[in-house]
Amino acid sequence: MRRALPPLAVLLLATLVLLLQLTVLRPWNPAADEVEYLTAGRNLATTGSFLGRPPEAADQPGREPLYSALIALVMRLDPGLDANAERCIGRQGDASCPPIYRSLAWANVLLGALTALFAFASVRLLAGGRLASLAAGVYVALNFHVMKELNHVESDYLAMALAGALAFCLALAWRRPAALGRWLAAGAVLGLLALTKASFLVYAVLLGVGGLVRLMWRRDRLAVGCVVASLVAGLCIGGWVVRNQVMFGRLAFTDGRGGIALSTREMLDHMTGPEYAASFLWWTRGFGGGLAKRLFAEKDWHRHEWYVPDGFYLQGQVDRYEARVSRLMQQRGLARPAAEAAVPGVVLGEIAADLPRYGATLLPVFYRGLWFDEFVVLGFPAFLWLSWQAIRRGRGGWLLAASPTLFCLLFYPAASLNVPRYQLPALTGFAVAGGLAVAALVAWWRRRIINTKPPAAGGLHQGHQAGDRG
Repeated sequence: MRRALPPLAVLLLATLVLLLQLTVLRPWNPAADEVEYLTAGRNLATTGSFLGRPPEAADQPGREPLYSALIALVMRLDPGLDANAERCIGRQGDASCPPIYRSLAWANVLLGALTALFAFASVRLLAGGRLASLAAGVYVALNFHVMKELNHVESDYLAMALAGALAFCLALAWRRPAALGRWLAAGAVLGLLALTKASFLVYAVLLGVGGLVRLMWRRDRLAVGCVVASLVAGLCIGGWVVRNQVMFGRLAFTDGRGGIALSTREMLDHMTGPEYAASFLWWTRGFGGGLAKRLFAEKDWHRHEWYVPDGFYLQGQVDRYEARVSRLMQQRGLARPAAEAAVPGVVLGEIAADLPRYGATLLPVFYRGLWFDEFVVLGFPAFLWLSWQAIRRGRGGWLLAASPTLFCLLFYPAASLNVPRYQLPALTGFAVAGGLAVAALVAWWRRRIINTKPPAAGGLHQGHQAGDRG
């Protein structure tokens, strides 16, 4: 019972703090992507079928299904949401609608609390002491910037919790690579994460390829486990792909939004020099936008605005994307779904034709995503430092548990706008690193300031190294 008390205390503390944050959030009436999730969730709750659009337009596989399934579950549990969903979905002007979505915000609170618990438990597995574990849990619970959109109907908080669960499962598997059940659990969680954010399909492939490469030079259970986890995730993903083939005649995972994301990312390659310089300020949280307007001419920051007709966002999401789809339909005689599926290849070809410009824009786009975290000035440097030390010393446990965070940090700048909320699945890695950093700083303070011998604070240099031995 004593061992269960610290995790339970972290969970209760995180839930309390997150609930306090929820009390100051303004009601939010869902729009855009949120309407698609709600529509699919309501259709699943009422008809048992995923449809993110009206039935007469349902000729596409739709969005990733897991978050809509969660919405359907909440609708079953909340009569108010279930009864008013048909009237309110998509009606932004109806003032009576926002309160009905409160139960979905409560679901986000629980997901945030679970993320804190996974961060706490991951530190314990990675040989951190109690202080480091508690600091990691508090890092999540007090992360007000991460939690500022708890009332939004988006899949990011579900992805955040699942990424935390994945980091925990990978750390657990590293501690005992011979335990097949732990790798099966990691694969199942990864499959659920990919069914929430399609980008993690790429991570699943990379995990399997990494395991196969390791097998070529070191035949150990860690490598086999990575392959097993990737295969299990593939089975989860494959079921959804087969469903899309049966219903729509297409071996597709989602409705082709990858083409929109890549099109918008490619648009950023067309920044001028002053726009490039202004982007670092513009994307700095808080004072950055205002300072950019003071230091740069309007023409140098204007296209960074969200919804201006000639801005990077609308040009990439709408104008240039639609132009590519239309061109493919005309030149190749493709139907629209096939043309949308072909857009990513076209955009990748355009990027390849001007790689230096694309490479140059990776830095500001990467920088943009970092500002999802309230404590980024602690978490990001700590994450880099611990990752570097793990590489130098061959600490596979940290690298394996940190790999979902590292994937987010690298993939989203390469393939999307990398708006900060895309990086929410990276939070657990930052929280774990931040917790270990806090414990190390406290130990240093005790040693240097108080001049007493500190108790073992834990860290990557201590604890089990079973995963490194394979």
